[in-house]
Amino acid sequence: MKTQYTTQKYNLLRTFIFLTAILYMLSSCKKEYKTTYVDVSPNIITNAPMGEISPEKLVFNGMIQNLNSETIEEFGLIIRGLDGTNDEIIVDMGIVPKLGFFQFSYKPKNKPELGNQFTYYFYIKTDKSYAKSNVYQQTIDGININASGTLYKAEGDTVRIKGDFSNVDNKYSVDIKELKAHLIPIVLNKEKTELSFIMPATLGTHNAFVSAVLNRYESTTFYSRALVDIRTLGRLKAPTMRTYYLDEIINFEGVNSYDNNSLRVIIGDQIIPYHREISLSTIKNIKGNHLRIGYLNGRDSVIFPGIITIARATPDLFRLTAKEAHPNTMVRFQFDEYNKYYYNQEVPTLSLTNSNNDYQLKRSPHDYSEYYLDDVQEGNYSLLLNHPIGNVASSQTIKIKPFQWSALNNTELYIGDMISISGNFIAGYAYTVKLENSDYENEYRAEKDKLTFQVPSIAMGQSSWKIGYKQYNGQQFFPSDPLKITVLAPTFDSFSPAKGTSGEIITMKGKAIKYADQVFIGDIPIIPISYSDDEIMFQIPLGISKGKVRLSIVNNGKVISSSDYFEIN
Repeated sequence: MKTQYTTQKYNLLRTFIFLTAILYMLSSCKKEYKTTYVDVSPNIITNAPMGEISPEKLVFNGMIQNLNSETIEEFGLIIRGLDGTNDEIIVDMGIVPKLGFFQFSYKPKNKPELGNQFTYYFYIKTDKSYAKSNVYQQTIDGININASGTLYKAEGDTVRIKGDFSNVDNKYSVDIKELKAHLIPIVLNKEKTELSFIMPATLGTHNAFVSAVLNRYESTTFYSRALVDIRTLGRLKAPTMRTYYLDEIINFEGVNSYDNNSLRVIIGDQIIPYHREISLSTIKNIKGNHLRIGYLNGRDSVIFPGIITIARATPDLFRLTAKEAHPNTMVRFQFDEYNKYYYNQEVPTLSLTNSNNDYQLKRSPHDYSEYYLDDVQEGNYSLLLNHPIGNVASSQTIKIKPFQWSALNNTELYIGDMISISGNFIAGYAYTVKLENSDYENEYRAEKDKLTFQVPSIAMGQSSWKIGYKQYNGQQFFPSDPLKITVLAPTFDSFSPAKGTSGEIITMKGKAIKYADQVFIGDIPIIPISYSDDEIMFQIPLGISKGKVRLSIVNNGKVISSSDYFEIN
């Protein structure tokens, strides 16, 4: 019979076991798991030219380019046709496959006949996949080739192969089908331990993979034997032209098909990817006029004999169109055939220089031929064209002169009179004449050291005149106090004849009379038929009444009448 004490003890034990199980489960959840990465890329195995091929011994060469993480079960060789039948021979090579080159020697159980042809390939069998090399065909010819790997050769190079060539005679030749080259003559040394031939033209290829095969052509039998694998190396020919403008193209002959990573061209101190046509305008920072030229093909570094010359600007090709200029003005730069010398290159800068100062001119954003002078000091300056490819000094000089002028003040003049001002004016340059306290402003072309302009009809009485020029920033520069002039009103001094009839011509004379606002005969306004500064002529109107009238002019509201009467008949 269970007591209450026994029941409690049993319940406590069960609770302890339950908690222990929970804690074990929780501790198990904290276990860390590591991710295992498996390489599933395919295994890659390739053939290489065989070594010895004789009835006594076959030396097979190959290369493993990739091995994945799968478990390798078999690594072997399959040979077909060695005994003259089509039966397969499966050979376990008994070596552990590793990345890279490998070699396996095989001794045939039954000695094959000389001339028998056979095929072979390597294979790798794993627990999940099967990989094999290409099938190669060979001939039992008694030739033994020492493994040499891939050779890098260019047109005209001598290819030398070591081995046992005692069974080779003058009936053999070399073919390289990838280059469409056949019956290439071979040369054997006296001991027949070295076979050589001259690498044929690469047909414009570079970095192409080709195979040299030794063949023997007979009337009934054809023997073929792989000799060596070759990577072609391109060779360029020196350009025929020796002088170039920057907008011209250098043509390189010798290679049409290429790999940019291994064929490069040397121009000056720069090495650039090969192209058959290279525009000099695309090459940045060409320095100097005389450049070496050549190429790199991955093995050879070739510099062609002689140099190429980049045609550079000469002092007589560029100039400023002005021989004189004021500070803060725009000057125009003239360069014959500019693009030939700086095509698609950094735009050259211009400097004015003398023994004391050097000023770089600002180039106009609107026109490459326009340059801005800043506040250049007075003096004679030489013109210098600055560019990374070389500086050129022009034979031209330019005189910079701050603008100054002088004239007699308080001069009395009439409208239409000519004002002549002395100063260091530049012949042909446009100067601004501005009448103060008015909207009048005009430009006049100067003669050397002199500016002449006419008093406009808008001026009257005391007037102030500013003389200056427009700066390249669009602002006007007036260097001194304005010119003071008293502009006198037109006068009416005389007329003739003293009398006349309708249609007859009357002549009125007076200083600046042509600038009068109105002309009257009596109270009738008339329109002159001819005039000069100091004289006007008009016809007596038709239908005018007979009698005596005064002639008059009106200027700024002021009437000036003749002292005598004009008689109309």
